Amino acid sequence: MDASALDDVNLPTRTKQKLAELCEQLERTLEDDFVGALLYGSAAREDWEEGTSDINLMIVSHSARLPQCAAITRHLRRAQRTLPLHAEIITPLDLERSADVFPLKFLDIQRNHLVLVGQDPLEGIEIAWDHLRLRVEQELKSVMFTLRRHYLIYERQPDQLVRTISEQTSAFLIGLGALMFLRDGQWWLSGKETIARAVPESLGLDEDLLESLLALKRRDLELDPEELQALYAAFMIAAEEVAEIVDRLGEEEDADGEDAAASADQEEEEEVPLMPVIDPEIVSEDEAGSATQGEDSEEEEALASSAASTQEAS
Repeated sequence: MDASALDDVNLPTRTKQKLAELCEQLERTLEDDFVGALLYGSAAREDWEEGTSDINLMIVSHSARLPQCAAITRHLRRAQRTLPLHAEIITPLDLERSADVFPLKFLDIQRNHLVLVGQDPLEGIEIAWDHLRLRVEQELKSVMFTLRRHYLIYERQPDQLVRTISEQTSAFLIGLGALMFLRDGQWWLSGKETIARAVPESLGLDEDLLESLLALKRRDLELDPEELQALYAAFMIAAEEVAEIVDRLGEEEDADGEDAAASADQEEEEEVPLMPVIDPEIVSEDEAGSATQGEDSEEEEALASSAASTQEAS
């Protein structure tokens, strides 16, 4: 592969070299099945952190059955000894036919990825707005339900509450970034820090809350039990509020769809051709009288002719 593909990536030099070697091994091993390999997630964005972030690698192959998987596991295991590598293998057909059930994941990868070698399999993949909205709603409501469920279990275990907050913060911020994309088309997953700075004002969220969540996730924030309870409570409220926002987006879309359908029905009714209206002929009294006299004369002549025929027969 061309090593320059990794020039702008926020990864250590040694990590870049290992990735380049791995891609070359994958291409040689898969041969004609190999389509490409791409980097996605935090390593392709600006928020990758050494020691805490994974390196997400998507391997695209024309076939992804057992023979292809078995052929590359040796290379992946060797790379994982020194890299926090999370790899998956997928086919171009998988991408094309799974965008409806994984719209958030594929749109995130589509907008934040780096092709290391081969073709870009995400070019031309379209994500439907309604599929994305449903997935975003599911993601945000999952955060809301998880926070509630874990509190019932870990209410007296501060370490577990911190762990829950840390895990759910990432999902929450990804959902926020996607929500902004759905609502305004202006923001996207350019990094959790960016989302945390950009989103609160637009959605009416507390900016300090998101900063505290991120600081706790980075282990830069220490809280006493009372402060932890307060942060957890505020996170629960924010999750509920955002879930309601994305839910209302669906209601608005349904209402817009109904209005559009009603408008279309109305236009269709207006376009139905009508029978032509024919004005009755207006006849003057003189013309009416002349016409009546003419009819009477014709009737008299017919009667006279009939009488004469009768006399001749006699």
